[in-house]
Amino acid sequence: ASRGFTNLIKLATGFAATYLSVRTVVAGARDIISLGAEMDHLKARTGEAASRLLVFRQALQDAGVDAGKSGQMLDALTQKVRMAVGQNSNQARLLNQLGLDPEQLNAMGKLDRFQAVAEALSNTSDESLRTQAAMELLDGSAGELFALIDNPAAFDDAATAIGGMGAIMDRNSVAFERADTLLGRMQNKGRQLFAGIGDILIDELLEPLE
Repeated sequence: ASRGFTNLIKLATGFAATYLSVRTVVAGARDIISLGAEMDHLKARTGEAASRLLVFRQALQDAGVDAGKSGQMLDALTQKVRMAVGQNSNQARLLNQLGLDPEQLNAMGKLDRFQAVAEALSNTSDESLRTQAAMELLDGSAGELFALIDNPAAFDDAATAIGGMGAIMDRNSVAFERADTLLGRMQNKGRQLFAGIGDILIDELLEPLE
């Protein structure tokens, strides 16, 4: 009985390990597909390469910032810079005080624009200007972004952490996005099945339910 029980435990342990391994692989695949879909959506929104967006996302995470805000941050800065071009606005004044030309910033890509403003904020010794400009130009996200702004090696460190995954995203983000969409639709198949069953049985079910 003891030997039989021991064998049963070994069998159960082996089954559990296999199940958890398969589950881990499936979860990992689902995670990378979801991340690829996110990068593809952000790529369409910003015009930037998926690999650069992935590094930006990692840099935000390393600084303790919600990476889901990355697109919002880039869009907010783009809008503020456009409002400064050719205008005598508060945004234009702040950019000039930071030594930045609104027209040159407006001609940049969204990530290069963010990095240029972050570098200027990091280099200024005027704390009042630094805080005011960050709050205005980065749409109120300055407090949580100073950990990133004040770390000149943040993007290089993030790129090192990402490794070759950026190139994989550049090649496959469109396919990952399609796979994510199709996986999201799979629940519709179950609904279609039960809708068909319900269509056949609803009359028989309704009376006892009543």
